[in-house]
Amino acid sequence: MKSNLFALACASFLFTGAAFAAPDLIVRDIRLDRACKIHVTVANIGKDGVPASSYVLPKAVGIQMYNGAKPWGGIILKGFDPAGKLKKPHSSATHV
Repeated sequence: MKSNLFALACASFLFTGAAFAAPDLIVRDIRLDRACKIHVTVANIGKDGVPASSYVLPKAVGIQMYNGAKPWGGIILKGFDPAGKLKKPHSSATHV
């Protein structure tokens, strides 16, 4: 498979309550290694970290890949970033 067949969509955050500086997640890198494993790096370029509640159900944020228009592979944030790196602003996490 070629890496350009895949796109990543990060779920948007919906917050209620007091105003705060929000996290801002972007896809920093997607690459395919020689073993045909996809490496996805997501960066938090926001001024705040991702809330801990976004890592666990029922409010877990999902990261979904697509093969064309069809969903292909997906994972909740806790599985993508088990160390919780994205809980800090200006951080990144990579999942293989």
